[in-house]
Amino acid sequence: LLGGEGSSGISVRTLIGQALQMEEEMSHQDENDEAKEEKGQSPTGLLEVSEMNQKYAQETTSCLSEKAEMLEEYFAIRLVKNGDDAMLTGLPELLEGHVPEPHGLPTFLFRLATEVDWSEERPCFQKVCEELSNFYANVPTEDHEDYVKHTLIPAIS
Repeated sequence: LLGGEGSSGISVRTLIGQALQMEEEMSHQDENDEAKEEKGQSPTGLLEVSEMNQKYAQETTSCLSEKAEMLEEYFAIRLVKNGDDAMLTGLPELLEGHVPEPHGLPTFLFRLATEVDWSEERPCFQKVCEELSNFYANVPTEDHEDYVKHTLIPAIS
């Protein structure tokens, strides 16, 4: 479901770092709007990620990188190691025509790394399936009824 041939994918570390930083800044939004305005974005248009969030993003990326072969073989989640990062290059097509909402991707990847018990096969597979189902269960909020009627129901039928 991600990028076609020649696509380098999505940086897992950057995606998770940005999501963690956004969450942190939103939780402190009311506390100090002036400090937020001063901090702003980097020249690349990305948020400046705190050291703590960089660490969490790196740990998450490392965990997923270690499990990349298994995730691709059993779940069609393709991660390509790229130095100390991983590039997400593919997701499974669970239902023809249905693409999960992109805003859920950081949470999906973070939970995949932090909520799955990788030490035991059965609980591991169950939790990966649960996280996939949670991610794919999000449907577009605009035209929700039309999406269900014209995309999901025909795919299931």
